[in-house]
Amino acid sequence: MERFDVHLAEGDFSGALAAATTQAQRAVALERLGRLAECLACCTAQGDTPAQIAMVELAHAAAHTRRQERSDAFDALTRAEEARPGWLVPAHLGRALRGYGAPAPHHAEVVALFDDYARRFDAHLLGDLGYVGHEVLAGALHEEAPVASRGVVIDLGCGTGLCGALLRHAARRLVGVDVSPRMLAEAAKRHLYDALAEGDLVYALATLPDASVDALVAADALGYVGPLEALFAEAARVLRPGGALAFTIEATRTHPYELHASRRVAFAEGYVRDLAADNGFAARRFAPTVLRHEAGDGVLSWLVVLEAGAAAAAA
Repeated sequence: MERFDVHLAEGDFSGALAAATTQAQRAVALERLGRLAECLACCTAQGDTPAQIAMVELAHAAAHTRRQERSDAFDALTRAEEARPGWLVPAHLGRALRGYGAPAPHHAEVVALFDDYARRFDAHLLGDLGYVGHEVLAGALHEEAPVASRGVVIDLGCGTGLCGALLRHAARRLVGVDVSPRMLAEAAKRHLYDALAEGDLVYALATLPDASVDALVAADALGYVGPLEALFAEAARVLRPGGALAFTIEATRTHPYELHASRRVAFAEGYVRDLAADNGFAARRFAPTVLRHEAGDGVLSWLVVLEAGAAAAAA
């Protein structure tokens, strides 16, 4: 991999900026550093490839979103989609921003929810709901994919760092991503992560280089993403062969998914298994579990650990 790719994947965003050789790379690194005005000043040039143009526009959309400039973000996503037709990411991010057209909470709703929730998150989740998802998921990752858990690990929807605390001892590099700045501030207090990044989970994956990460972990976070086609496609691209995609999700018998009154999306087993197979993943663990209790009842969920590239290799 190029020096830029290594630095970006490992969360060394300053190193990535120093190693950037294209406007697309500069835009992504600057957005990750929170230097949003400089990111927006990165312009595409004649001779840039469609993929480079789309990446600049995607970084611009992320910067506008963080500045709460929704109209400008939509425009940038439209240009990204025009530059690279068929790419799932811009359309997914556009639906998340609009808050309609997909059975999922919209981006601003999720940010507001977790910004408000941040300081009482651990006490409520662990004490009131009896949450054990982080323990179950980290344990499954270490058991099913011990090699992957010792490499570059991205904690998607890291929240306050509950899962990160259980990933840190094995990971060579641990990077946390979350849409909520206040949740990230709580995670920073734990001093667990080599880097923390604010942003949509699909955007975070879309900006990572090919085959650059060993494990992607999402503890009870994908219910705020909605439809998972874009996330699975990007996860398959960024994981090294043999890498792991490990997550917990709420379960439903409604195919393919449904948005509950809780404003979380639950997923049908068949939908997730089909996405895994379509993207070259093999299931190392796919088991029903109860991660927390609400109103005295256990919330039925799926515990999933997938191996990247394994299905394709077996074929």
